Amino acid sequence: MEPPPRLYTYKGLFTESRSLDLTLKILSTILSFLIFLFLIAWRISRKHNNKSPIDKRLNFNNFNDLCQSGAFCLTSSFASRRSKFPLIRGYFNSREILLVEDWKVITLYDKFSLLNLHYSLAPKSFRRKWYGLMIADDTLQFRSELHELVLLAFNSLPIMMFAHIGQLGADPLLLGSILLNDCATFEERLDKWICNVYSEVFFFGPSEVFSETVSNNILSPDKEKFILNLRECVRSLELLHTQGYCAQKPNFFKTILQPFYFNTTLLCDTDEIIATVHNLINPLIHYYLDKLLCNEETGGSTNNPNNDLEYLQRRKMPTNLLLQLINTYHFLKEEGSPNEFLTLTHIIHLLSECCLLVRYTLSKTLKVLLTVLAIKPKWQNNVRRECKQFLDMQHNHQKIQKFASPYDHFPSHLCMSLEHTKCMVWTKAIIQETLRLCIPGWPFGCLRQALRDGQILEQDFDEGELVLFDEPSYYSDPELWSADEDTELTKNQPHRIFDPNRFIDQVPTTEDSRIAELSLPVHWARNILQRYAVCVPHKFTYLILTTTLVHLFGTDWESYLTDEQIEPDYSDGLLIWSNNLPKVDLRINY
Repeated sequence: MEPPPRLYTYKGLFTESRSLDLTLKILSTILSFLIFLFLIAWRISRKHNNKSPIDKRLNFNNFNDLCQSGAFCLTSSFASRRSKFPLIRGYFNSREILLVEDWKVITLYDKFSLLNLHYSLAPKSFRRKWYGLMIADDTLQFRSELHELVLLAFNSLPIMMFAHIGQLGADPLLLGSILLNDCATFEERLDKWICNVYSEVFFFGPSEVFSETVSNNILSPDKEKFILNLRECVRSLELLHTQGYCAQKPNFFKTILQPFYFNTTLLCDTDEIIATVHNLINPLIHYYLDKLLCNEETGGSTNNPNNDLEYLQRRKMPTNLLLQLINTYHFLKEEGSPNEFLTLTHIIHLLSECCLLVRYTLSKTLKVLLTVLAIKPKWQNNVRRECKQFLDMQHNHQKIQKFASPYDHFPSHLCMSLEHTKCMVWTKAIIQETLRLCIPGWPFGCLRQALRDGQILEQDFDEGELVLFDEPSYYSDPELWSADEDTELTKNQPHRIFDPNRFIDQVPTTEDSRIAELSLPVHWARNILQRYAVCVPHKFTYLILTTTLVHLFGTDWESYLTDEQIEPDYSDGLLIWSNNLPKVDLRINY
């Protein structure tokens, strides 16, 4: 008779049990102990991870939700609690997002090194190959140096260039003819006109390179085609950035297969966009390189196989942003700045992003400006009177200075500057109020992605987390922008009021007379003169809007309402604002 099996007795961590499998029991006890330690560590980490509360009402699917919310709908709902909760959490594209609601906090952290990366819905494969500031991913090197380069190039543009752009845009025989084409809607005409305007500023301008009429000039006959292709590239780039897909030519097989794809980005050839942008702008850059090298006194070869910017000789006065960028590159090199990283690819991608930002900003601000002037004919008459006076003064100065350089700063040209507070008061005030309500660059420059773990006001954010700077909180803060307290509908809601008079003071000159003078709060002057949307300064947007109004309304253009059911407001009172703008159009009163 065999002896019974030998049983082991084992006292576990919590209970006493008998088992034939001693090894399994030991492993289960160790695993239970490790899980217990993990739960304790997780609980401790949760206590130390200080995060702001979540508001489920803050739920945005994409960039369009931020744009179409009217911007101020986002901030006005939480204005009463902003001082108590400057940070709140919500959701963007199904991801948790940290919303910074207090504009004072935004000012402190706007240049925070951990939040330099802008968020984009473009595919990762595209962002990795892109070298611009807004769409590139975290692998882009020398981001701050690139940013400094673009801002310096913008700020170095001669003010006379804006006068040329205004004349070109208002001339009915040149760019003005685009606005008079009745075969398209006003929105389509305005978008095409804007594309021509920023093409002149960024790539052409009053450049001496195009003053000649030689037959082999590749730019003169193909300029219109270049602008048309550039417009399509910018549209595709904006869709890629905001929606994650891009527009492309129809393809029969892809159209059939589209319902079987879960991700529309599979139908978008992002490499084709990069190649198209390069093929479009790169020949223009080499054209400038060749022309400038041919003008060298010592001569030299025009071969440039390595895209080396050393081949480009500096100009005394660059007349567009492209030449200014390359000129700024040489300036930084002379100052000892480390800019060996800069290539033609950087310049091409930066210019493409500038086109995107300027197109978006001008489209929104010009629509608002023209609509306001159409609704308020008295305001339009004030603007027209000031613009005519400005053009008359400019004409008189040009008569006096016939032999002066075309880039001399006549007093009439400097009059467009905000520093001149007694010149074009109404025009400048209306533009300031438009910029206040339109928020230049929102939301492109405000959505960031954390490079590493960090804190804002002792509130933690994780690496890769989205941070949204609620810039509308500055433009609608009742403490900064007084509202009409007599109207209950707009009480403490300055974003509901369009009132240019907030930027105008009546300064007494004698005992019985007063003169209107532009009055900019210090915080607003700093915002316009020093702030920017990604890499496009607000000052540049202001100058483009100013020269547009000056040359449109100073040469008998008129903005009018196309809906006969809406009557213009002939009073001097302020305007109650609405996101549903009436339809307007432009015409010339010969």
